Amino acid sequence: MCDFSHDELVKLAWTLYEKAVNQAALAPFMHPRVLHPFSAQNLLAYLAYKNNIHSKFATTLRNRGLCLSSEQYVIQSLRTLCSHLDSFPPPSPPSQEVHALSRERSEDVFGKRRYPNLPHVMVTLDSQMASPSAIKRFLLNGMSIARINCAYGEASAWKKVIDAIRCAEDQLRRKGEYEEKKCQIYMDLSGPKIRIGPLQKTTYPLKLGIKKDRFGRPLEKKKGLISWQPTTTKRLYDEEYDFILHTCPCEQFRHFSEGDFLYFIDLRNKRRKFLITEISPAV
Repeated sequence: MCDFSHDELVKLAWTLYEKAVNQAALAPFMHPRVLHPFSAQNLLAYLAYKNNIHSKFATTLRNRGLCLSSEQYVIQSLRTLCSHLDSFPPPSPPSQEVHALSRERSEDVFGKRRYPNLPHVMVTLDSQMASPSAIKRFLLNGMSIARINCAYGEASAWKKVIDAIRCAEDQLRRKGEYEEKKCQIYMDLSGPKIRIGPLQKTTYPLKLGIKKDRFGRPLEKKKGLISWQPTTTKRLYDEEYDFILHTCPCEQFRHFSEGDFLYFIDLRNKRRKFLITEISPAV
């Protein structure tokens, strides 16, 4: 095992401290418009620490019971480390300010917990769950953060979920069941994906679900378009139509009239039908 003398440990710790301080001082020049300068300085100090600490030095510190005390304030932690090595006396650490700042920003993002000892409950919602009645049950059972996965759907679908959440909150507040609370909404943005191999275009079947009662009878109708124009088969989220289907031109389609049924077999080998309510000329 490689060991260091006390003087070597002091020198290495002091060097780490100086590099962290010097790197943090560059924050105003590297990011002049940053909204949170302390966080930017702390991040630069942490990167300087990680890029310059040697594994053998870190192992020796751990064997002596010494390590970085906090990643929330790297420079102060390095000062404390140097003081433990009798390098210089540290100033009074502003650890309370750092923890208060971390708690304040956490509450800005996730909201203030009504009971500090209880964690936040995050529930992922999609457009099929965008009904105030369903969301009210989540809220009453402890949901404090609603997550919307932006890798799926479109902006109109996400807004539909957000409106349903706020509507459910208002309904509960009027009943006195959701006072002094607000569900935070976490928009999980879709980032870049790492792909291996060439991109291949994949076609997925369109799934159209219809709510039914306990006897299997439909409770609602789906209204959509069947188009010969080059478009993409997809589900729509506006108020007028629920979906659009693209099909190749077929001579038999010209014999249909309003009020006729269009029968077909779906991918599950089940017999389905559409009621033709309107026929528009192709443009």
